[in-house]
Amino acid sequence: LFPYTTLFRSVIALSRLGRLSSHVGAHASRHGSDRATYILLSLLEAEGPQRAGTIAERMHSDPSTISRHVAQLVGDGLVERTTDPEDRRATLLVASERGVRHLEVMRARRNEAIARLLRDWDPADRQALVRLLDRFVTDYEQHLPELLAVLTGPTGPVPGGEN
Repeated sequence: LFPYTTLFRSVIALSRLGRLSSHVGAHASRHGSDRATYILLSLLEAEGPQRAGTIAERMHSDPSTISRHVAQLVGDGLVERTTDPEDRRATLLVASERGVRHLEVMRARRNEAIARLLRDWDPADRQALVRLLDRFVTDYEQHLPELLAVLTGPTGPVPGGEN
């Protein structure tokens, strides 16, 4: 496919990014800006009212986890529950005005942090990063079931190793 060293360097870089992202996420969470809240509010803002099950699917998360998180956001006044007009027995979740304002603050802070990080980059490099990162994430999403199957499947011989 491509040279092993390129693959290895890519995996190492993604591992480093994952660790850094987890560190930043933990720090931000302690200050009221956790990643799940950002993603959930962004989803509700962009796509409108959603059922909790739909949100769980979109966030690739367990429904019980989403339920607990939604309960916290409802308690904090960031999300509201409404009746689904198509099925009066069902509940839709919608970002409250307070939730939208909270999202705007979180988004502005994240944008400022990334802008500072990339401020010394050449504009062409920033454009290349956006293009390639978008392509990578799109491919990652499309291949997620296959990736999960490989990562969680039975273990066998290590490629390139002795049997």
